[in-house]
Amino acid sequence: DEEATVIPEARLRFPPLGEIGRRLIELMRGSFIGSFVGALPGTGAAAAAFISYATAQKLSPRRAQLGKGEPDGIIASESSNNAVTGSAFIPTLALGIPGDVVTAMMMGAMVIHGITPGVRLMADQAQTVYALFVVLIIVNVVMLILSKPSIGLFRYLFKLPLGFVMAGIVMFSFIGAASVRGNPLDLVVAALTGILAYALRRGGYPLAPLVIGMVLGPALESSLRRGLLISRGDFLSFFTHSGIATTLFVLIGLFLVWTLWSSFMQWRAKLARRRQTSTRVIE
Repeated sequence: DEEATVIPEARLRFPPLGEIGRRLIELMRGSFIGSFVGALPGTGAAAAAFISYATAQKLSPRRAQLGKGEPDGIIASESSNNAVTGSAFIPTLALGIPGDVVTAMMMGAMVIHGITPGVRLMADQAQTVYALFVVLIIVNVVMLILSKPSIGLFRYLFKLPLGFVMAGIVMFSFIGAASVRGNPLDLVVAALTGILAYALRRGGYPLAPLVIGMVLGPALESSLRRGLLISRGDFLSFFTHSGIATTLFVLIGLFLVWTLWSSFMQWRAKLARRRQTSTRVIE
């Protein structure tokens, strides 16, 4: 057993072209989801990664192996995560609304240097915008170069006992929860959330929808209040005041109905298989 846990090597290797072609659809789907989510103000990479992974669980031809070492899950979440970086600049530079936490910090640095993001940025500071685009390209190339020598360091992380790794994750999670506002109540909320997540995980419930709800919940509430103020409290007008809004809400409703229907059909298929199995055993 001890020999099975030894990792002989850890290095970066590109898969064969045939393997890349088989999973190209996952890469394209994750990139599209990340680009779309990143263009929405206030979302971020976490929401995009979980949405892309949840989509892979529904649409991937190898979805039964997700969570067991199947590369489709990594491709879906990481391609979406990386695609957010570029598209988050769309609302940041064009509207002056930060796309995520990183672009919010960058927008603050730009304001300190006298650069005001907004509709006039391309006309007044075109060189700065082009410089940002060039830097994004350079950063991706540098990350690829540095990943080859640095990936060997992770072999030592895999040698650590799982208890030490989990303890480190819990410690950094509490540090992050306490450092945001410095409120001790946040530590209590973090502990209760961890216990609830563990209970849901043991019960077989997917955690991705819960994380997405926690990430997008505050933005949804803020947008809902703002929309109701604009519509003067008319809830029906909030959904039907424009054709774009009506179309989006109809698509969301159809997606929810399709998800519930597919879950119901899967449940019926499992029930039918169990009945067939029990019938064969009796015979």
